[in-house]
Formats: sequence, C-alpha cells, structure tokens
Amino acid sequence: PRTERTFVAVFPYVVKFKGDLLVGSNEPITVDTTRLQAQLDNPRLQQRLAQAGLGDTWRNGLLDKLVQQQWTPADKPALADINSDWWPKDEYGVAE
Repeated sequence: PRTERTFVAVFPYVVKFKGDLLVGSNEPITVDTTRLQAQLDNPRLQQRLAQAGLGDTWRNGLLDKLVQQQWTPADKPALADINSDWWPKDEYGVAE
C-alpha cells in the first residue's frame, strides 16, 4: 500500500513486524530474537499469556513470524506513488 511505500521512502532503516507494524529509524535496527525468546520464556509472562488464552502454541510461533520484512538504504526499491505534503492522496480517499 501507498502508506507503507511512503514510510519506507522516509526512513533509511525500516522493519515491518507482524500485524503491519512499521518501525523506522535513521540508524540500523537490530531485532534481538534471543533476548525476546528469553522474555517469552519468563514464567510470569507465560502465566499471563495462559490467563489470556494465549498458550504455548502462540508463544512458540511468535518469533518465527515477528519480523516480516526489513529495508536498508542499500536494498530499497525505487518507490513510486508515495504520499507527500504536496500531493496528499490518501487523506482525500483517492484510489490507489
């Protein structure tokens, strides 16, 4: 979608997480899956997840799908049709 292309055009480093959450930065972004796994293995968190009906199946599959895509300045594609202040397409409902 145009919103994602616009975001990627603005930030040199972008990570797209599960659920279409985009995080952008001027500096490289490192996702420490070892640290995240250690936090997911915390018994208190496991208890809370179980109370919410989110057991081991959810917890074990989380890291496999957490990061969906990453962009750096070296591998960004040429981005066309982005949103800008001069031509704000999405705010006015212009079809993509």
